[in-house]
Amino acid sequence: MVLIGVLVALKAIGKVISMPVMLGFILLAGTVVNNAILLLDQINLGRKSGLAINKAVHEAVNIRFRPIMMTALSDVAGTTPLAFELALGSERFSPLAVTVIGGILTQLF
Repeated sequence: MVLIGVLVALKAIGKVISMPVMLGFILLAGTVVNNAILLLDQINLGRKSGLAINKAVHEAVNIRFRPIMMTALSDVAGTTPLAFELALGSERFSPLAVTVIGGILTQLF
């Protein structure tokens, strides 16, 4: 899903795959995997306490939704000025920001 989001975002903005895009993939890998680990760990805790799998997933999403959304939205908000190339020299790393924004937004859904 992240790869699809990144490719769509790059195509929409008109950027090509470059070294900053690869750095954005590394950043995305860390964030997405961290979010998945948080959710799976909470599901496993629910399962260990005797909850059914559906109930454990529901409880894990209720508990971890806010931290995951805060992380994702802070990544998007933090890289938006770079994506819009608002500062002198930021055009060099705007593909990194576009990669992060596209990947994070796709990861959320």
